[in-house]
Amino acid sequence: MSDTNDNVLLVEYGEFKVGRFADLPFASQLALVTSGVNHKFGNEVASAVTSKIKTVIRGDDTKREVSKDEVTAFRAANGPQVEAWTKQLREELAAELIAGTVGAGGARGPRGPKLDEFAALVRDIAQDEIGEVLVGKQILDKNKAGEYVLAGTAKRPTGKDVLVTIGGEGKTMPQLVDMRLANANHRSRIEAEARKRIEAKRRSLEKALAQGGDDIEAALG
Repeated sequence: MSDTNDNVLLVEYGEFKVGRFADLPFASQLALVTSGVNHKFGNEVASAVTSKIKTVIRGDDTKREVSKDEVTAFRAANGPQVEAWTKQLREELAAELIAGTVGAGGARGPRGPKLDEFAALVRDIAQDEIGEVLVGKQILDKNKAGEYVLAGTAKRPTGKDVLVTIGGEGKTMPQLVDMRLANANHRSRIEAEARKRIEAKRRSLEKALAQGGDDIEAALG
């Protein structure tokens, strides 16, 4: 597919042109979207996992060739790790689909964190938790939009605003987030919550793609 100058999405394959995506029957649109989703979550993720396996097998000898038999043996001996990599890459891909950033870095398949959506969500959750604590201490308020603002003002705190003093040092919101995530118990709990939210969005997107209609927009929103 490609965009024309007037942002009309065309369905093309080399020199073969089908026409405008928006003019295709809905069943055809859904078939193309589903095929793309299956390819990305299936083939591209599998390829990315294979790359991870080869990197581990190579170790410090980054230039040596890794055979198919070596990859197969690694998969057989390290099933849980392979499953964890597959799940992680699919979560990251789902987050990119929802954020509209798929392919932003070129056709490279699923990528690791940028400050990726997972890492950003982890920080957002930590910041929300800190924000609620500071609201309780009347250091911050919440406006009608649900945003944290400095108590008694409409000003959202910046990364330079000192909110509390700990150990004789003033702490900004980013520093407080770093402190919370430096605590292994908090980080583990917050990361689990972030994975749960990403998985929920992924399931919602898959359901919307299967059902079609307005559900797709809702899942991406």
